[in-house]
Amino acid sequence: MKKIFKGGISVVRSPFSVVRLPFSVHGHGPRSRLTVMMRRIALCILTKGQSPFESPNVGQGFSLAKRICNPEGLPYNRGDEGLSAFGVSASRFPLILLVIALSLHPAPLENIPTESWVYDYIDYLKTSCLIQTVPATSKPWTRKETALIVKEALDKYPLGGPRPAQDFLFQLARELSDELKALNYESKSNRSPLLSLKIADKFGEERLALENDWFGKIQVDTSNKSLSIGTVLKTGHDRLAIYDRFEFTLYQETIPDISDSAGTHVPGFSVHSWMNIGTFVIKNAYLNYKIPWFTLQLGRDKLSFGPGKRKSMMLSDSAPALDAIQLKGDFRNLKYLAFTAALSNWGEKLRFLSGQRLELSLFNRMRFGGSMFVVHSPCSSQTKSFFGLINPLIPLYFEEANSGHDDNFLVGWDIVGYFPKTQVYGQLFLDNWEPLPSRRQKFPNSYCLKLGFYAVPIPWFDLCAEYNKITYYTYYHRIYHIAYTHYEVPLGNPLGPDADDTYCRLNFYPVRFLYPSFQINLKRRGERNRGDFKNKAYSNPDSTPVSKVFPTGIVESTLSFGPELTLYFLPDLKIIASGQYYKINNPNGIDTIPPRQALQASLTIQYRY
Repeated sequence: MKKIFKGGISVVRSPFSVVRLPFSVHGHGPRSRLTVMMRRIALCILTKGQSPFESPNVGQGFSLAKRICNPEGLPYNRGDEGLSAFGVSASRFPLILLVIALSLHPAPLENIPTESWVYDYIDYLKTSCLIQTVPATSKPWTRKETALIVKEALDKYPLGGPRPAQDFLFQLARELSDELKALNYESKSNRSPLLSLKIADKFGEERLALENDWFGKIQVDTSNKSLSIGTVLKTGHDRLAIYDRFEFTLYQETIPDISDSAGTHVPGFSVHSWMNIGTFVIKNAYLNYKIPWFTLQLGRDKLSFGPGKRKSMMLSDSAPALDAIQLKGDFRNLKYLAFTAALSNWGEKLRFLSGQRLELSLFNRMRFGGSMFVVHSPCSSQTKSFFGLINPLIPLYFEEANSGHDDNFLVGWDIVGYFPKTQVYGQLFLDNWEPLPSRRQKFPNSYCLKLGFYAVPIPWFDLCAEYNKITYYTYYHRIYHIAYTHYEVPLGNPLGPDADDTYCRLNFYPVRFLYPSFQINLKRRGERNRGDFKNKAYSNPDSTPVSKVFPTGIVESTLSFGPELTLYFLPDLKIIASGQYYKINNPNGIDTIPPRQALQASLTIQYRY
């Protein structure tokens, strides 16, 4: 039986116009509703040379709708004949896919990038006692769970509370206006994407929303200048989210490609350079699908486990994004996450990271977290149970213990406690731990420690202080290909082994959207922090004496401090200006070189970055 679908398509060119395009489509089955219509939009763009987003009035929209059906204005009834039915060659098929992709929409299941300003603002609101819920310490969060936290503050303080909480809530409500609307809260300020395509049924009810947005960054400092531009393509609904984020960056100075265990790539990236002056990076590309009790995620994204203002000790977003399969479940005060991700190859050996995390929130005051990780390779004799390690329902420790503990197994715990106007947090991450003194003489304890606090004593001022310690040989392994690295970048804190970091930052909020700050940082790097992976990894116990001194050898210390000014001209446009003074003792671990001193200034302009 043939079905006829009559409805309309609203094309939104934010924030100026809305054009409703009526159409009538005949097809076979429900699949014709979206696929046939999108093909015709692509055909119109490719063959008529006119975009449906250029129609200045509704009258032109009607004529465009006729061309979408066919040149004679008759309903098209040959949906199964492929592109040849439209007179479009197969060589144009990638362009049609691009047209469809350029119209891809945010959904409640869409993840907020781990480096987003959203997390800092919510951290301020929670520490200021404007939020009762204890936020998760694993990132990313979905837009829906973030909107629930923001709505709690908006319900409690409709006017936003004292400044800068008013400014922060205004920004959050604007960013999450669609999700808040679904929670029956009307934001006073709504942000519209640059391009939005809405598809309605015959009753005028919106069935699908597709969106495309852009972001960019200009950065100028004493070492290099760069220009970044990118686009976000997204679509979805309550049970599905599809998200793609592309970024192209041009540099003034040449950026080199290196060849290492992972192949040829730009240092710190997973891609080759473009003519040694640019990079094209697909930072995020994933699908989130809601199933009973859990959310299944397939694709590329960044993860971060544990509280803190600096990078996590366990799993941080400093390394390139991970291509992974994830299973996530959030049950009131309990959150569970399991994943298996593909790491960079080590020569011809495939490498994988399996991880599991459990979080527990108590009394709206504390949150505990525990994580387990295993780096393994099916191409290696160390891995005895590859498929058991990728099973999200089997605890990794028991699978490792039952198969002989030959892979690189790591475990960590973290805690955050909230007190009036203050939060205190810590992380402990164990790479190798030897409780017996006899074994400790040959096999050193390798671990990471993070301790810190964040306080908001008065509304217009906050401060944080944090200490990070990473002992020697941490993250790396005597069997090189199962090191806890990705493109030779530690999956935990980028500081690396045999180093520590003391950090303090003061933020001020004197007036709306003008935020000065001052920070001071001391980093110390030991002998096992320099060189390649062979120097950072543990080797033969007979040839590698265990040192009781931390950091080891000649220590390179770097002291830096200086001011920073953040200015918001528009809600989506941010300018950051900073100046830092550096003093380096024993540079590169050479004590015969006198201390080096330098001043570094930088200017960054960000649009939705």
